[in-house]
Amino acid sequence: QYGRDKSRRYDADEEAFLGKSDEYDSDMVMLAGSIPFGKFTLCGQLFAGENLGDVQGGVGNKIAFRDRYGKGREVTTVGGFVDLNYQLNDVWSFAAGYGFDNPEVHNSDVEIQTRGREGTTFNDRVYIDAFYQWNDNLHFGLEYAYLTTDYVRAYGEDNDSHRFQFTVYYDF
Repeated sequence: QYGRDKSRRYDADEEAFLGKSDEYDSDMVMLAGSIPFGKFTLCGQLFAGENLGDVQGGVGNKIAFRDRYGKGREVTTVGGFVDLNYQLNDVWSFAAGYGFDNPEVHNSDVEIQTRGREGTTFNDRVYIDAFYQWNDNLHFGLEYAYLTTDYVRAYGEDNDSHRFQFTVYYDF
C-alpha cells in the first residue's frame, strides 16, 4: 500500500492554519496467510509501515510533530495477528487469537501531537469468536476480546478493557 497525504498545520490554541501544506508518505507491507489442516485453519498477518492511521494501523498515530510550526515525521508501526479457527460443522465455527499494533513513537511526540492530552502508544488483544451461518448468505458472529492499551498522559495510567461485539453480515 502506498499513498500520499497533504495537510496544513493547524494551531488549536490560535484556531488557525499555519501556512503552507505539508506532504507525508503512507506506506505498508503486509504478509498474510492461512494453513488449513483438517477442521482447523491457522491464519495470520504481519504488517509494517508508516503513517497508517487512516487504514487502522499505528493505533491512530499518523504524524509526529516536534512542534506546531515544523514539519512532522511519519509514525512507523509494526503489528499483526494470529488465530486458530475451528470449523465444527457446516454452520458453526470458532476462533481464538492474539493481535497487536506497536507504533515506534516517542512519548514526547505523542504529547506534542495531542497537545498534552492522551495519546495511544501500544495496543494488543486476545480474543475468542463464534460464528453461525444461517444460510448461504446470512452470517452472525459474537466476539469477546480482552484489550490492553498503553497511553501517554491518559489519566496517569495504562488501560485494559473487556469488549463484546456482535455482528451480522450478508454475502451478495
